[in-house]
Amino acid sequence: MRHVRFRGGSGLKVEFEGNGRSPRALVGSLSGNGTVSIEGAKFAALDPGVFAQAMRAADQAAALDAGKLAAVARQALDAGSLGVPHGDGVLTMTNGQVRMTTMVARAEGAELTATGAIDIGSGQIDSRIVLAGGQPGNAAGRPEIAVTLRGPLSAPARAVDVSRLTGWLAFRAVEQQAKKLEAIERGRVPFPQASPDHGTPAESGTGTPRPRTIGTDAAAAPRAAPLPAPIELAPPPRVARAAKRTASAGDQSADGRASVLTT
Repeated sequence: MRHVRFRGGSGLKVEFEGNGRSPRALVGSLSGNGTVSIEGAKFAALDPGVFAQAMRAADQAAALDAGKLAAVARQALDAGSLGVPHGDGVLTMTNGQVRMTTMVARAEGAELTATGAIDIGSGQIDSRIVLAGGQPGNAAGRPEIAVTLRGPLSAPARAVDVSRLTGWLAFRAVEQQAKKLEAIERGRVPFPQASPDHGTPAESGTGTPRPRTIGTDAAAAPRAAPLPAPIELAPPPRVARAAKRTASAGDQSADGRASVLTT
């Protein structure tokens, strides 16, 4: 594991006072205030590319795992260093402890915020460095990684906190899913609705034809022309002549009977 190390120009201005009968008592009584500045500094094991690596790991994972994400972040931080062109901080000294309230510095691809304290008598350090990515924030805030350094000033132990980064990645995943759903909704074609004046696209001939139904097409089909009036037919001529002969024979029979009666 690499430790955060500083390389570059720095300036320190402190005014303090103290008293004591021994060096230890003198250091323990020191109090005052001052400023610290850095120029063209490089902080090892603070690679700002950690945010891109974390986003890639989150996109490839089936579920967001804070433990795995912390391992990815530690490895990515160790891959490079953070360049800080300029930074200023305020120092206070009380009872032999030097505290830096806040140092905010614009870095290459990130923003650095540092706070901490150093116990001069014991040589112990307790500091916190927050690295914020340049990606836009969301409902969870900005993507941040916190690095704490605790222990002897010569070799402090480092711990990486990715809780803020995990929250940012979770909301990012929700936003991405919402955008996908919106894109799907925009891509859907609505089913054509019937119009009381113009009918459906199938009826007007501009859309997909509808299946034919019994009853509707029969009513819409053209009606046949009406039948002509009935024609009355006379009896055949043969039947008429037969009827006439029958009538003549009857007349002759009648005349014969009349003759017999006369005679």
